[in-house]
Amino acid sequence: MHQIDWYGNDGRVNYEPGIVKRVDCGVCNIQMNVERNVLGATSSVEAMAGKKHRHDRFTCPYVEEDWHKRIYHLKMDVIYGRNR
Repeated sequence: MHQIDWYGNDGRVNYEPGIVKRVDCGVCNIQMNVERNVLGATSSVEAMAGKKHRHDRFTCPYVEEDWHKRIYHLKMDVIYGRNR
C-alpha cells in the first residue's frame, strides 16, 4: 500500500544551494527537476520587496497538470477540513 505524504511539498520547493541532492514531489512522489544556484526570490513577499538570493529550485515535472493540482487540493481539503 502506498503511503500518502500528507504534509509534503506541493510540487515546488527551494533549498539553500548544494544542501539537498534529490527531492521527491509531495503530491505524486516522482523525483523533481532541479535548477541549481538560481538567483531570485523564493516567495511573493520577497519578490515584492525586490529581494533575491541564491537557491536550488526543485519543481515537479507535472506541477501544472490538472490531475496534479486536483490531488494537491484534495490533500489540503483533508488536512484543513475545507469544502470546495
